[in-house]
Amino acid sequence: MTWMEISEALEKKPVVLVPLASCEQHGPHTPVGDYLACESIAREIAERTNSLFLPTLPYGYSETHRGFPGTITLRNSTVLALLEDITTSLCESGVRHILFLCGHGANLPSIEQHARDLLRQGVLRTGCVDIWRLLSAEFYEKVYGAPTPNIGHGSEPIGSVMAYVTPESCRPDLIAPASTARFLGLTARGSQVSLEGVQFHLFPSSFDTSPIGVIGDPSLCSAERGRRIVEHVVELGCSIVNWFRQVDTSVEHR
Repeated sequence: MTWMEISEALEKKPVVLVPLASCEQHGPHTPVGDYLACESIAREIAERTNSLFLPTLPYGYSETHRGFPGTITLRNSTVLALLEDITTSLCESGVRHILFLCGHGANLPSIEQHARDLLRQGVLRTGCVDIWRLLSAEFYEKVYGAPTPNIGHGSEPIGSVMAYVTPESCRPDLIAPASTARFLGLTARGSQVSLEGVQFHLFPSSFDTSPIGVIGDPSLCSAERGRRIVEHVVELGCSIVNWFRQVDTSVEHR
């Protein structure tokens, strides 16, 4: 859009989506760049709700996957600075409804810090949709046939979503066997390990838990599952946008 087209669109006081994700490894069969999925979802939500969306921030905090070729990681302070500058620019254009669309969980701490800084400063209230948290156990039951399928980083659900969004970039011939994350003899999940049912943080990297970056069962990957996941996320995202549009986002300085 040109600046004049944007100016005209902003007169209608739309919700502006700010999508951000990452460029990091997702196993041998799925391309780096889950920002492609986030952008596709943002575009669909914006079109269905007459909202606007910014170009997707393709990089995020991906320290866990540092060392895998193609992974680009920013510092949390960099992510926070980007969000601050983007929000300032949007506010200068008169935008009052900013909704962050998060396609990468490790960006959430920076998003929350930024949102709370805005509240404390009396600027405005923003919102955030964590794409992957929109997938419930009930939905997994419908799509995978189990409420707790064998999913994880480097397998599902991103494998299916990318197979649907960008099939030409996927390598189904390189799908690896199912794998369980282990670190120092303990079951691992993200930065946590479990000792006799008690979880605590040891902050392993992806290399520590899987030399090929795969946790879960990549064979569950299918473009049809990806279609159903994207449609589900878009539907819920549209409901959130339509509700958020009615919210008074002004706040008092505290």
